[in-house]
Amino acid sequence: MTTTKRAPQSLVLPMRKVLRVGLLAGALGLVLGGLIGYLLAGLEGLWGVLMGLGISVLFFTLTVVLALVTARMRPQMLGAAILGSWLVKIAALIAILAVLREQDFYSKPLFFVALLLGTFGYLGMEAWVVLRTKVLYLETEFAPDEE
Repeated sequence: MTTTKRAPQSLVLPMRKVLRVGLLAGALGLVLGGLIGYLLAGLEGLWGVLMGLGISVLFFTLTVVLALVTARMRPQMLGAAILGSWLVKIAALIAILAVLREQDFYSKPLFFVALLLGTFGYLGMEAWVVLRTKVLYLETEFAPDEE
């Protein structure tokens, strides 16, 4: 009889920490980035930075929440959920960029820089949190089924 292993509670802890640290860093980044954007390019800079960072914060938060929701399911379900959300986010990003392409109320260079910095900042923060979080790992050996 084959059984499916599920993620233990200890694997959820790093993702909770990523969510907490990510939301805090995202809020701080939005405030500081918005101020810098305003100082660099006025209201256009403010909007460009807020939208670029906002997309990064929203997309990464959705990924972490989805991982937390599906962490206790089979690994195949987690993988399918993350892949599905990735495809939805790519489609949403393309739609957002298509709508914003003709708009002139925001700074496009600052939007691009903020989106790039937000994305790489979140990836780096997530890697740092996961690597620094102590997770109990046990490996047990099972005797083969006797027939």
